[in-house]
Amino acid sequence: MQLLWVVLILVLLAGYLLFRKERKRIDAILERIALERKGVVRRVFGSYSQLSFHYKSVEIQVSAMAGGSTGGGMRASQTFAQFSFPGYPKEAFFRVREKSLQALVEGLLGARELSLGDPGFEERFSIQGRDGTLLRRILTPEIRQKIAAFPEGEGISVCLEQVRFFDGKSWEDHPRLRVSRSKVSTRVQDYTELIGIAEEIYDRMASLLERRSFALASSC
Repeated sequence: MQLLWVVLILVLLAGYLLFRKERKRIDAILERIALERKGVVRRVFGSYSQLSFHYKSVEIQVSAMAGGSTGGGMRASQTFAQFSFPGYPKEAFFRVREKSLQALVEGLLGARELSLGDPGFEERFSIQGRDGTLLRRILTPEIRQKIAAFPEGEGISVCLEQVRFFDGKSWEDHPRLRVSRSKVSTRVQDYTELIGIAEEIYDRMASLLERRSFALASSC
């Protein structure tokens, strides 16, 4: 029994040392990007720091998240760039993820798969949403190419969905666009590429909203 406790303590200590090492490298990456983007890096107790900066009319948040158990099951590790877009129409919501057992199960349970007219992209990714025509306008061929440029098996995903946020006083539901990969990254290139995709998608979303393309998409 004593040996078991010793092994457990050593495992926990090794995990903590690895976390500290990763956090130090991630802090350096986020601080570097913060200087370039005039952003702010906020330390988060027990987790990785978070970078926030303004891009046009939204605040983009960038960070990493270790995997672990949650109330609803297991959560995968992630590196992500995301922004909230209050009031964005629900017909634009979508999920694009590398094909996996989870995506297969959701498909069997009735989640609607969409086609973007891009066989190579659709062979690798599960595409779910409400409006295929609108999604093709958001995820242009150039954006799809950048999503697919991530190595296979790294769990790249792009999701626009309703998420609950706490503004310091109360909880509110807002659409959130998140670009992520299922790994805690310590490479600056991964962060800059995720940010670049998030910014390009925001530009497309804002352009479609300005041109009131949602009703048009549904009728095409």
